[in-house]
Amino acid sequence: MSGRARPDFLACGGSAPCRPSSILGLSGLKQIPLSLGPEPDYTFDTLLAGANTAALTHVLGLGAGAPPVFLWGPPGCGKTHVLRALAQRWQAAGAQVGWYDADTPLPWELPAHPSLLLL
Repeated sequence: MSGRARPDFLACGGSAPCRPSSILGLSGLKQIPLSLGPEPDYTFDTLLAGANTAALTHVLGLGAGAPPVFLWGPPGCGKTHVLRALAQRWQAAGAQVGWYDADTPLPWELPAHPSLLLL
């Protein structure tokens, strides 16, 4: 191996961690948030139900006051897509929808009469 540094490593002087901004002389700049566009449109028209057609039909038939439904499956199978599409459909019909995921702290008080509550 020659004495040259490998191109995938950045060498900075001293023991401090090397930041690309210091190498480029851009230490005074701040990072600007980058908008990657709106979330995908989660609708039932864009959902590929596949082998889950019967389960999807059941979910679509749920009305106000329906018993809780538990969706499970491996990552990427469409659970979130179904829930977001269901929430959009109910909101478009004027229903009050509560959406809480694992990263959202639950409020101390839930809406008085939610039409649909997604946890």
